[in-house]
Amino acid sequence: MRESINLDPKCKLEKPMSDKPGRLSKFWEELKRRKTARIIVVYAATAFIILQLTDILTPALLLPTWTTRLVTLLLIIGFPIAVIFSWVFDITPQGIKKTKSYTATKVQPLKPNEPVRRKLRTEDLVVAALLVVVIILAYPKIFGPMKSKATKDPDGKISIAVNTFDNLTGDTTFNSWKQGIPELLIYNLGTSQELTIQNSQTMFEVYQSIGQTNNASMAPSLSREAAVKLKAGNYITGNFQKTGNKIRIIAKLIDTNSDQLLWTGKVDGYIDVNYIDLVDSLSQQAKDFLEIKVLEKNITLDFREAFTKSARAYKKYIEGTQFFMSGDYNRAIESLQDAYTIDSAFTLAAFYIANANSIMASTYPDPKYADQAILWTQKAFEGKERLPEEYQHWVEMWRAYYITKNSNEVLDYCSLLEKSEIKSRYYWYDVAITYSSNFEMWDKAANNFRKIEMISSEWGEDWKFSEYYQNYGDACHQLGKHEEEALLYETGLKLFPDDIFLLYRQALCATSTGDTTRSVALIKKFIEKVKQQRASGSEIELGLGHLYQNANSANLAEQHFRRALFLDPYNADRMNTLAAFLINNDRDIIEGMTLVDNALKIYPKAAFFLWTKGNGYYKQGKYEEALDLLQQAKDNFISISPNIERDIQKVKDAINNQK
Repeated sequence: MRESINLDPKCKLEKPMSDKPGRLSKFWEELKRRKTARIIVVYAATAFIILQLTDILTPALLLPTWTTRLVTLLLIIGFPIAVIFSWVFDITPQGIKKTKSYTATKVQPLKPNEPVRRKLRTEDLVVAALLVVVIILAYPKIFGPMKSKATKDPDGKISIAVNTFDNLTGDTTFNSWKQGIPELLIYNLGTSQELTIQNSQTMFEVYQSIGQTNNASMAPSLSREAAVKLKAGNYITGNFQKTGNKIRIIAKLIDTNSDQLLWTGKVDGYIDVNYIDLVDSLSQQAKDFLEIKVLEKNITLDFREAFTKSARAYKKYIEGTQFFMSGDYNRAIESLQDAYTIDSAFTLAAFYIANANSIMASTYPDPKYADQAILWTQKAFEGKERLPEEYQHWVEMWRAYYITKNSNEVLDYCSLLEKSEIKSRYYWYDVAITYSSNFEMWDKAANNFRKIEMISSEWGEDWKFSEYYQNYGDACHQLGKHEEEALLYETGLKLFPDDIFLLYRQALCATSTGDTTRSVALIKKFIEKVKQQRASGSEIELGLGHLYQNANSANLAEQHFRRALFLDPYNADRMNTLAAFLINNDRDIIEGMTLVDNALKIYPKAAFFLWTKGNGYYKQGKYEEALDLLQQAKDNFISISPNIERDIQKVKDAINNQK
């Protein structure tokens, strides 16, 4: 079919496109033809490999520290030379020849149907091999952990060489300090079971081998050279100086391999004071820093950041967090209090004491736990300036929760906390549980629980904290995501096969989804397990009542709540549970009010009981009485109470509508 020709006289004829390549295209073709682009890639890859080998061999061969800089400079100078050479010349089997111009080598184009075939050349294999080597060498530098910790020996200890200190006082009468300070450091650090310290005689022999006398100033490169000879992963060097009658001693801890400064310490004193006391203080600073670095391997990443300078306090902190994660909160409190006693500036220890007491307060009726949660929250708040900003917001959120009892502030802090980059699963758990337990904001709770999943996946481990699986599962249950909920309980029960709360929620999930066969089997399993743990008949019936209530089986729930009260007729909590169920579900408000009155005779100020009766008055249309009791309930709660606040507002709206 022919193309139609536009004969409109107004139509301008377009200038036909030239077959000649543009300048940029032609330049690119020349780069490829002269193999300059390939040479650039090969040169860059080879230069990177050379620099890596130099970095490895420099300390091993005791080469001077400027060796790497010299090699880098030579490679930079060689780069333009290599590019120019590749542009001008070709290396052929017949030798080096000048590259022909583009026009001189222009060849006829291939026929339309002629396939383009290219053989795999040796140079292609060389380029590929170089790129593989570069990737292998670069991967740990890009994705590996940053070197911010003291290098450890295979046995887990930190090896250290202590060098002589430089006398910067200008007074030769202090020359004895040059050797005296490191001698004292060696002695003090040597008492630690976590450290390996080179003795002074060995250091003396190394100095002799590198031509260094004890009285000469120690150049930084020689300090490193001495550490390399001793195969010490780290070394300490320093100096002392004076102004008037004041003197200052400065010490530095340096990683032998990377030359990275890991820690600096200083002590100030007066010339007429025994310098041994000053060095003892400096030694303790160094010892605490180093021992904490060793101890960090014994603590989960969730609690590794602690912000204490005391190794003794950190040991107790590790012990406390281990008890905390295993659910032994009383022992966790004891260990964390020991840590705080050792270091009264240990803010996070105080904060986690508050956390442990808060969990106990939600489980047991003993008011001491609630009081302690408030007390330790206040202590943590008073020391919050010793924490990074994100941790400060976390403490401030707890203060709003327990002390100022401001729900809006709690939500504001939750929003701030969600912007954090903290890699602590417990941190995200607390944000999620605040959204779910207090505000019933299930979507937000689930989103923050999922952050925990991401961290666990990144670390390659499941989180061994049973309450996480319980509460994440509850959020999924409320959102109707029962498949995700069931998978969470399965994972949790693999880690905690005897956890009755996980078994309870697993049975609840099956019951809610109408899986009768599975529901019956799981309820039976739940009952058997709680009996093994010596739960009373009343406690079992109470659990079943809650299970059926949450599964929207009201008739079965009422039967079990009544049975629980029948088996323990003087238990005020059983009275209130049945009363709240009857009132809130409009099943028998009069009977519910009678039951809660009996409960209040036993505990007149119990917040939950007052709340139940306040809702009863609301159901009966007695709004003024309801408002009074709900306000009392709110005041008697130890923390924020958004659900009571919601009910109070509901009563206020009813009163306003009457006017």
